[in-house]
Amino acid sequence: MTDAAGYFLTATDYSGPIGRSEPIQATETLERNAIIQKNLIDDLLDVSRIINGKFPMLKEPTDFGSIIRNTCQALKPLALQKEIELECDISLDRVQVSKDPTKLTQVVTNFVQNAVKFTSEGEKVKASLQVHGDFARFELQDSGIGIDPTFLPNVFDHLKQEDMGTTRSHSGLGLGLVICKHIVEGHVGKIAA
Repeated sequence: MTDAAGYFLTATDYSGPIGRSEPIQATETLERNAIIQKNLIDDLLDVSRIINGKFPMLKEPTDFGSIIRNTCQALKPLALQKEIELECDISLDRVQVSKDPTKLTQVVTNFVQNAVKFTSEGEKVKASLQVHGDFARFELQDSGIGIDPTFLPNVFDHLKQEDMGTTRSHSGLGLGLVICKHIVEGHVGKIAA
């Protein structure tokens, strides 16, 4: 919101006209920041629903492999910005599960985005899906900065992040993994780092 207000205040400043490229750059910045703010608000609302027991999950036939493939495809541009190879290793045609497709997409998106965010430029992120009996296992491998082993027991706790300092280099409120844990466990699944 601050970006939007700042741009419009600048646009109406009487000290001179804005150049040709500034409106395009400002629009791109506004769009990017609006998406970030929307995602933060969505996460806060999800946590509020979880706390209040009002976070329903559907159970309908869902192709988990398609969710992973589609999510990886949608996030390829993000990976390409950092020259990261995003590989999707799903050899099975269909992996039917009776789950909430929107919530599963939210989990896969969060994990793949985090992997890309914390992986160094030029490295690789690999998403895979295996079936073991009645269970489907989504796995993500990356060469990111990793998590301090002493922090691993807290990685899915509310509002906990490994780097909580004021000089941290990555944005976010630490809600994504909390929400993912709730979704996975709500589908009678297990989540681990």
